[in-house]
This record gives sequence, structure tokens and C-alpha cells, in this order.
Amino acid sequence: MNRLILIGNGFDLAHGLKTNYHDFILDYLKGCIDLAFNNPNISLNQSKIIERYSDELLSIGFSSLPNIQFDKVSTKTGMLNRINESKSVIQLLNYIQSYEIKIDYRGSGFVNLLFNECVVKNWVDIESLYYEELKKRLLQYNKNKDYDGNVSGVIGNLKHLNNQLEFLKNKLEDYLLKIEKENKSKINSLSDLIHHWLNKNTFIDKSDHLLILNFNYTATPKKYLK
Repeated sequence: MNRLILIGNGFDLAHGLKTNYHDFILDYLKGCIDLAFNNPNISLNQSKIIERYSDELLSIGFSSLPNIQFDKVSTKTGMLNRINESKSVIQLLNYIQSYEIKIDYRGSGFVNLLFNECVVKNWVDIESLYYEELKKRLLQYNKNKDYDGNVSGVIGNLKHLNNQLEFLKNKLEDYLLKIEKENKSKINSLSDLIHHWLNKNTFIDKSDHLLILNFNYTATPKKYLK
């Protein structure tokens, strides 16, 4: 008999791996804030701090200094610990807002929607958001082409959108590699437990032809191929 085994993100989640997009975005934000706090290049202007961190998606700045004392290591360490303990994007954003830490999203509505979905739904479908933004660019391109033929601005926005997606892809790859590395022992112990159970409770005939279709970005299923 031929059997097809479909594996989705629930397989990784069952192994205790935080591989969904919300966890990825949360980890990315924590990293950005950490870099902002530890940036030695601080620009002061009448007791105000301007941009301390920026990348393809966002910039982080501290608008004023009423609650933050950067000369006290204990204060900064305590804040970073609380930030790292945040369990959701909305919890993290609410916390940093209380310290007047400001995040500005760059360019198109794609990034705004990305973080808004994380806040409102506690999850996000990056591919669908990107596709919707892509369709908006096509409509704008056709409109400008018919109106005055000037499409350079639309093409520039499209390139920026694609750069943001590529940036996210690279960040996601780094995040998943880190997650796999941090949870290697956990994955191995669980797969060993499953194999021990399978040896006593065989439910697949050895004559079966099996194909595993893995929709995840991780290689967790390979632990079971032996």
C-alpha cells in the first residue's frame, strides 16, 4: 500500500518548537530592542534621544527620558529582562510604550499590517499579507500607466516591498536555525520515545511505500526516518 504522510507546523509545535510566525516576529522585535538599548551611538537633542536602531522594516527611538536612566546598568538590565520575558507581541509593545520607546514602521502598509495582525489575532500569515500588497501595487501600476504613464514610483515601492520580504525570509531562516539548535536534545528525546513505542506497536506494514511531505521549514521529520 502507498501512504502519504502530510506534516504541517503542528508537528514542530508538538515538539515544543516555537516555529509559528508570531513567535518569530516576537523574537525579532526583542532582538531589535536589545540592539537599540546597547547602541553606543546615542544622539541627544534637548533631552531627547532620536533613532537608535533601524533596518529594512522599522526604526526604534526613545522620544524622551523621564523613565529611563541609561547611566544605571541595573535599570537597563531590568527593562531588558522584562522585555525578554514578554510572551506576546502585544504585551511587548504595551510594555515598551510605557517607557516612551517608539517604533516606526518603514514604507508600505505591509509592515504595519504585519505587526497589527500579531497584535489583533496573535498570529500572522506573512505570505497572504505580501500577496495582498502585491495586488495593490499592480492596480496602482495600471492606474498610473493609463493616467500619465509615470510608473517609476510604483516600481520603486514594489522593489521596497520585495526587499522587505527578502529581509523577513533571511531573518526567519536565522530564527529557525537557532530554534532547532536550542531544542536539539528535546527533539532527539521525543523521537527516541516514539521509536521505542513503534517497536512494540507496529501499525505500518514494512511492505508499505511511504512518502513524507513536509510543509515545515525545519528538518524535524528526518529524526524519524531511521
